[in-house]
Amino acid sequence: MIFPLNGNENLRASVFNMINSRRIPHAIIIEGDEGTGRHTLAYFLAKAAVCRGNERPCDRCRDCGMASSHNHPDIIPVSPEENKKSIPIARAREIRAEAYVKPHSADKKVYIIDHAERMEIPPQNALLKVLEEPPEAVIFIIITTSRTQLLPTIVSRCVCLSLTVPDFETAFNSVKNQLKEEVDDEAVKEAVKSVGNNIGLCLSLLESRGENKVRAAAKEFLRLLFDGSEYEMLRFFVPFEKDRVKTNEFFECLKIEISAALKKDYKRIVRARALTKLYSFIDEWQRLLKTNINLPLLFSAVVCKSKSIIGGNL
Repeated sequence: MIFPLNGNENLRASVFNMINSRRIPHAIIIEGDEGTGRHTLAYFLAKAAVCRGNERPCDRCRDCGMASSHNHPDIIPVSPEENKKSIPIARAREIRAEAYVKPHSADKKVYIIDHAERMEIPPQNALLKVLEEPPEAVIFIIITTSRTQLLPTIVSRCVCLSLTVPDFETAFNSVKNQLKEEVDDEAVKEAVKSVGNNIGLCLSLLESRGENKVRAAAKEFLRLLFDGSEYEMLRFFVPFEKDRVKTNEFFECLKIEISAALKKDYKRIVRARALTKLYSFIDEWQRLLKTNINLPLLFSAVVCKSKSIIGGNL
């Protein structure tokens, strides 16, 4: 049995102990930033829960095969519907009722609840009722960016697993091993540093770089920053207005493009100073992105601040 995540050594023993003792808790919160392996760990635990082998997950039995293909009837993913912010209370009530129905083929039934930080109070309360008196054959795995965005009463009934990014060397080696195409070491190092050693985000940025529309968008943003108007920059953000994931990827790509521009223009002191200051604001914009901020409002702030930085330094 191989631990599916690089880094997070502090969790390895805890996770293996859960699995080997056949005592996976009935409710688990997996918290961490996007790209830290939350879904990888969730499905690893779910596969172990439905596996029928002696060493779980065995990756040989029929249940493991179905779990690996995300086609197991007793592993139920739950996430907000398309274009919806939150899992509705009606779905939370359905889960509560379904939880008492016996599993189809395995000994356990696993609900993987994604984007739990988006759940409003009513559906959280509906879920809380089944967590208070959980059926013996059901496991809930709740994925969120932070447990603090969930009701304290839910958190108190769960085992929390917190994922962090690994050190630079571990992240670099992991990215190199997982890339589907050859990428120059320097480009990989730059990408790893730009996303703070986040393996998942780094892979997303580097794979199919030539076809990465978000990476191209980041380049276009920098061009407009120096050569375009505020109106053009606001229009530029229209395709991102309903997609927080793509917006976050755009900010990560923007970091990479700014880093590349700094290497290219390091002798142009004034321009480099402006780019460095712009880079320093991206983390704050990403933090705001995790809140309920209105995206057009965020984009307006990004454009105003960016133009202010460039105008004040050139």
